[in-house]
Amino acid sequence: MLGSTQGSIGSFLLPYVILHLIGENLGQDVLDREIKALIFYSNQYDTNEINPSSDVLHQIGQSIFTLIDFLLLFSSLNNIDPNEQAKQINQRKRQPAQTAQQQQLPQQLNPDPLNIHDGTWNNLGITRIRDYIRLLHTDLSLARIAFKYDHYTRAYRHFEMYSSIEQQINITHNSEFLLKLFHRLNDQDSAYGIIAVRDMKPKQSDHTRTDMYEEILSYELTGQIDEAIVAYENVLEMNELNQANLHLYLGYLNNLLTQQQFQHTIDQATGIIVQYPTWTNMLNPLRIEAAWKLSKWNLLEKFCSHQKENIDLSHNEQRNESSKMNILHDLNVSKQFEEYVGKILCQAKKQNREEFYAEFRLALNSLMGPISAASMEVGSYQRAYDYLAKLHLLKDLEYYILKNIFHDDHSIMIIDNDSVDDVWSQRHALLPPNSKFIEPSLALRRTLLLLDDIDHSKQHALEIGECWLHSARIARAQNNSLAAIGSLMKANQSHPIEVAIERAQWMWDKGEKDRAIMSLKQKKIELLESKTINEGNHNENRLQVSADLKAQVWLLLARYSEQNSPHEAVFEMYKQSQEAAPHWEETHFYLAQFYDTLLSSCIESDPTSSNSNSTTTTNNFLSSTGLSLENKLRMMEYIRLAVNTYCRSLKYGCDFIYQSLTRLLTMWLDFASDLAPFIKPVPAPTTTTRKQQPSTTPTTNLPDAAQIKQHGHAKLSEITREVSSWTTRIPPYLFLAAFPYMVSRICHSEDMTSKALNAIITQVFAAFPQQTLWMMINLYGSSNSMRRDRCIAIWNEASNIEPGLHDFVVEATILIKQLDTLCMHAVAYGQNKISLSAHFKSFKRSYANQSACPILIPIQSQMQVCLPPPPVRFSLSTTSAHLQQQANNDLPTESTVKLSAMVNKQGALGRTTNRKAAQL
Repeated sequence: MLGSTQGSIGSFLLPYVILHLIGENLGQDVLDREIKALIFYSNQYDTNEINPSSDVLHQIGQSIFTLIDFLLLFSSLNNIDPNEQAKQINQRKRQPAQTAQQQQLPQQLNPDPLNIHDGTWNNLGITRIRDYIRLLHTDLSLARIAFKYDHYTRAYRHFEMYSSIEQQINITHNSEFLLKLFHRLNDQDSAYGIIAVRDMKPKQSDHTRTDMYEEILSYELTGQIDEAIVAYENVLEMNELNQANLHLYLGYLNNLLTQQQFQHTIDQATGIIVQYPTWTNMLNPLRIEAAWKLSKWNLLEKFCSHQKENIDLSHNEQRNESSKMNILHDLNVSKQFEEYVGKILCQAKKQNREEFYAEFRLALNSLMGPISAASMEVGSYQRAYDYLAKLHLLKDLEYYILKNIFHDDHSIMIIDNDSVDDVWSQRHALLPPNSKFIEPSLALRRTLLLLDDIDHSKQHALEIGECWLHSARIARAQNNSLAAIGSLMKANQSHPIEVAIERAQWMWDKGEKDRAIMSLKQKKIELLESKTINEGNHNENRLQVSADLKAQVWLLLARYSEQNSPHEAVFEMYKQSQEAAPHWEETHFYLAQFYDTLLSSCIESDPTSSNSNSTTTTNNFLSSTGLSLENKLRMMEYIRLAVNTYCRSLKYGCDFIYQSLTRLLTMWLDFASDLAPFIKPVPAPTTTTRKQQPSTTPTTNLPDAAQIKQHGHAKLSEITREVSSWTTRIPPYLFLAAFPYMVSRICHSEDMTSKALNAIITQVFAAFPQQTLWMMINLYGSSNSMRRDRCIAIWNEASNIEPGLHDFVVEATILIKQLDTLCMHAVAYGQNKISLSAHFKSFKRSYANQSACPILIPIQSQMQVCLPPPPVRFSLSTTSAHLQQQANNDLPTESTVKLSAMVNKQGALGRTTNRKAAQL
């Protein structure tokens, strides 16, 4: 206890000791020696490729960074006094010339840089601190150390300081370090910028090898794994197999693992080890990882049993190589954690409890050093997240093995009544949508399910298939073709329909659109034929009779067939999709978009559309002379169907709210604006928010004006009724996403539409007065009397709905006037200050008491619309029946329908499948 207390006191005093040593020029070499020692051990780590002691080097590095941060904070908080600096300069000018012997005396009597009485520093001490900070950043040593110990934001900050000192930085010279740094920061835009700058520079023939290394690095950073493997193979063909190419083989094998070519990785690594047995320690972890991901336990035991031999590498040969030799090592080629996982699984397979716990403790200790170093500073969660994610994997590994292999339920610290699937589901629901964290978890889950697969092969087959299906989605999102194909092939037996959907999306992304459509049509035929076959055998044909899977096939086929299939066939596909899954937002949204597309194609077919001066999105098609009456009536029906379907989609979700809500309002209001001259053939009032441009042909002179008026008014009435009806079934907060647009159309020229729109605005204002008030202030202060009267009428109507809003509206009007006076106050030229007490006495008097005004002054974050998250997040278990049973037990009927929709829309491990982002 005493040692711990002394250590804490020493950690507190050490920054102040270093500050006085440097500021008083008593010995700055203390910190220099520590930094040089850390750089030396880091270089040894680079050369020998042996992991440093995590508990030592990470914490030493963090201690040095803490000292440097203290010096930087001191430098930023203490400024040089210009008066003292000028005084010193004047004193030097007034002093006469002195001899050499006389000049030594003032130096010895130089005033102390620290004022003992008040503890302040003078210019001399501050200058010494700043000079020392600049001295530390004359090279990239600190940035490289921070990068080595996984502190990437700090590495970038030290690089910026180095850049500010050097003033002119050769980006090409530092492109390797910057590319690696932006890759770790997950900043692909900056990485692309560095690549572009580097490519603009002419390549030097003397550094062809460097260019090849950086080209490989560029491929890996941008996710082009196939191209990186080809580049590796080309470089390896031009170079003989020797120790200098060790990093090349490490990078090549690591990319094979990324492509899920596990057997190929084992074969390649084994062949290299046969020629160079001294490389076993470096290549054996890759074989161990590939073996446990393949669940080949004999190979895993063989690889784990290899005795580690001391590697006596030729340091001279390594040091003569360029620093490019370490590029691939810096891309997380180190497989220490994966090696520990393989050894833990090997001992679990042999049911050796003692060795299992020994290897498990080693794995934990390897992660504790970086985490403890990160915990020494504030805001380091992101820095340690990689290691925390690995801790989660170890926890899942321990839980599963103790429960299913050792059958030791008493040693498991977990919530009661939680199954393995529930634990995994909760874990995956918390993971960020990044393959760096999701794919290792999927691989471990597949392996654990096969660890005791003797008695549960059928039960685990579906879960393993779901893992492969989820891996295929990740690989397709990253354009990793080989991994996507391999994962789909392994998931095909247990999930044929999901695989067919994913394969069609993969073909569509590749540009093979005809193949994608044909594969979906074939699967559709199989689904239709399966209706009458084995209707009672639900277990064997569970996936074939699933209505949600059928909806996915039909929806995807309908979207892909929009451009090259008859409209009737596409409508039928959308209809089948809606019948199979009426609770899906996607089915209604994409059908509404199809109606919208048909409307746009009709507008584009109008030969006079290019000469139209209309400002509406419907292009004022009713007044066009290039369209027949039949086409105009068809376009009216398209508008009605699109608006109704958009409204229906909002009932079942808000994933597409920024497309659906704004589009349905625009179509409805613009159609009403186009129809207004037919219903009321008088010049549009000048108070309309949108200027009505005069059409080339007067509406009364059109031959079909009477029919357009009759049919158009009927359609508009129907659309308005549908919109008003849907607003009672849609939560009011959804309209906040388009509230400013609705307010801008408050003085609509068509009476019926204006009343319905104002009713929606009133409803939203009554529900959310604090948020909507500031979006309507411009109406109240408008010079247009109609806009101001409409605003007051809406506020009065809202006060009738919510009686408590009357006082709120009164206070709002007073505050608006006060703010107008404040903003419009005339300021004299040269006046720098304005006092509320002197110039705005009434304003200060009105709001001196904090409880006097119930109105919130918003900040920018409060003005942004943030929709609520889904009420629950859970994973897709192997059968939707299990989750459907939970839904029936825990939720009412309407919520159960939504719950089953979410269950079947979610991906394999609890995250909603982002089908719209994959360009269906």
